[in-house]
Amino acid sequence: MYSVCCLLIIGAGGASAQGSQFFETLYDVPVMVGMEEIPEMALSFDKVGGRIAEAGAVAEGLSDQEVLSFYKESLSQMGWKMQKGIKAPYIFIREDEKLSIFIEKSDTSPVIRFLLQPVEAVKP
Repeated sequence: MYSVCCLLIIGAGGASAQGSQFFETLYDVPVMVGMEEIPEMALSFDKVGGRIAEAGAVAEGLSDQEVLSFYKESLSQMGWKMQKGIKAPYIFIREDEKLSIFIEKSDTSPVIRFLLQPVEAVKP
């Protein structure tokens, strides 16, 4: 009985780890299935006032609404709160950090850009 339980736990853990992918520079922001990260857009700075990081991904075959729905749900589960009444960029706040999501149209596929910065960096 014990070996069966251990096998089930190990199997479940492997499946969930395999299904979870996060941006290289935004290690707590998931990459939506159907998106492909663009390494050239990765940027990260750690400073005394907080971190500044940027990431981007191509969203081939995904609509703006699908992308926004995914990030509303997944980021809220991670403690992010979406600011109400704001259109693009979509802004999420968690503790002292602000995550902005830009959906940029291109000739081929939409590019999704993520910008993380300290909240105090954006205050007037």
